[in-house]
Amino acid sequence: MRRVALTHVDPDPKRAAQDRDLADSLNAMVGVTVTVTTPQTADTEFAVRHPGLGKVASEVHILLQDAPGYVYRSNPGKWTRDVSFLKYSAGGGHRLNLRIR
Repeated sequence: MRRVALTHVDPDPKRAAQDRDLADSLNAMVGVTVTVTTPQTADTEFAVRHPGLGKVASEVHILLQDAPGYVYRSNPGKWTRDVSFLKYSAGGGHRLNLRIR
């Protein structure tokens, strides 16, 4: 995953804060890619860690999966900047590549 980084920090604190906000916004639009293994039992909650996202996730997309099924959210009230809780409709411990934004 590529992230936008600031190579120059403006000496003006207000403009420096705006630059950081812009970089954070761009990184949030790109999102993070994670690989997870789902639980053996279908429709069982599992945690997905995404410490590089920097915000509570608002989107989850399957990029690649080992078996047919779909991902859906679980307990959105427990989601934080670093972890989201999902369920997968198929059992069997399948690997998923997810894009989280």
